[in-house]
Amino acid sequence: MVSFPTVTSLFGFMFTVHAYMLAMLMMTASAYLICRPLWRAKGVGIVLGACAVGIYQAFLPILLSVVLLYDILDLTDNKKSLSSILSSFLAQGICIVAVMGLYTAVNRLFLWKYALSLDSYMGISEAASTSPLIYLKRVSRAYQEFFLPSRQVSWDMYPQRAHSFYILMLCTEGLMSVLLIRRTWQGSRGHGVLLALLMLLFPLGCNFIFVMSEQVHSLMVYAQVIQAVLFVSLFDRMEYSISLARKAFSLCLILLLSGMCVIYARFDNQCYLKAEFQQQEAISWNTELIARVKSTKGYRDDLPIAWVNRYDLKDRTLYNMAELSFLRLATYDYNMSEYISNYAWERFLAAWCGFKPDTVNPESVSSWPDVQSMPSYPADGSIQVISDVVIVKF
Repeated sequence: MVSFPTVTSLFGFMFTVHAYMLAMLMMTASAYLICRPLWRAKGVGIVLGACAVGIYQAFLPILLSVVLLYDILDLTDNKKSLSSILSSFLAQGICIVAVMGLYTAVNRLFLWKYALSLDSYMGISEAASTSPLIYLKRVSRAYQEFFLPSRQVSWDMYPQRAHSFYILMLCTEGLMSVLLIRRTWQGSRGHGVLLALLMLLFPLGCNFIFVMSEQVHSLMVYAQVIQAVLFVSLFDRMEYSISLARKAFSLCLILLLSGMCVIYARFDNQCYLKAEFQQQEAISWNTELIARVKSTKGYRDDLPIAWVNRYDLKDRTLYNMAELSFLRLATYDYNMSEYISNYAWERFLAAWCGFKPDTVNPESVSSWPDVQSMPSYPADGSIQVISDVVIVKF
C-alpha cells in the first residue's frame, strides 16, 4: 500500500500530498463507518466521504472497493441471514448515494455563493451531459483494465515484472473465488449467488474511475491496491484438508506479494532518482540563466525583467537521461524542456535559486522592434537591457 505507484505519483505533488493522503484516510474511514450497523456511524461516514470527494473526486472508487471488500468477506463468513445481508446492502447503497449527494449539494452551494463555475479539468464538468452509451463503454473499459491492464494507464501500476506477478495473483484470486463461492453455495444458494455477484462487481468498484472519467492517470487509480487486500483476505478464508497445503500456499502468497513489493520499491526509487536528476539539472540551468542576466551590460537589480516566450523554450543542450526516459508515471513523465518551463518555473527560480526579480508583462514588450530582432536564449544577445527593462527572450 505504501510502494504502490499511485503513492509515488502523489509524492510528485509534495506540496499537496498531505491533502491527498488525508482524503485516502477519510475515504477508508468512511467505508468502515458506512459498513457499521448504527446509523449514527453511517452519518459520520457520509460526511467523511463527502469531504474526501471534495478533496479529490478520483478517490471515490476507494469507498466502493472497500465496501465491496467488506461485503465479500462478510458473505464468506456465512453467519447472517439473507434478509439481513440484503438490508445491509441497501443501507450501504443509500449511504454511498448520500455521500455524492452531500458533496454535490455543498459544491453547488459554494459555486452559487461565490458566483463560480465548476472547473473542466479532466472532464469533470461534462459528467452530467455524457450519454448512457458512453458510460456502458467505460464500464467495459473498467473490466478490461482490471483483467488485461493496458499500457496507457494501468500498465504503470504494474511496471516491469510486476505485470506478470499481477496476472499470477489474478489467476490465483480467481481460483480462490470459485472455491469460496462453491463452499458458500453449498451452505446457502442465496449467499452463493450474492457472493458471485459481488465478485463480479469488485473489478468495477476498483476501477470505477474509468467510468467516472475518460481521462485517467496514475494518481487516480489507488483503489486497485484493494485487490491485494482481497487476495490476502480470501486466502485467510480458505479451508485446507492438510496443514502442509496451507503452509505451501502461504509461502507462495508471501513470495508473490514480496516480489511485487520489491519491484515496486525499485521502480519507485527509479522515479525519485529521475526527479532528483531533473531537479539538480534545473537548478544548474537556472543558476546559469541568473548569472547571464546579472552579467548583462546595464543590468541593475531594480530593473524589472520581461520573460519573453518563456513557455516556448528551445535549448538543444538540455540533457534528457536516456536510461530513465522509459518512466512515464504521472509527475515523472516530463522531459527537461517541460521541467524548466512549466507553470511553476518562477516559483522554482525563487525557492531553489534565490532569484525573484520584479517582472513586467512580456506581451507589453514583445512587439518592440529591438525585441523582435533579438535571438532566442541561450544564443548570445538573447538577454539585453532595453528602455530600463531586462529582456530575456526564449
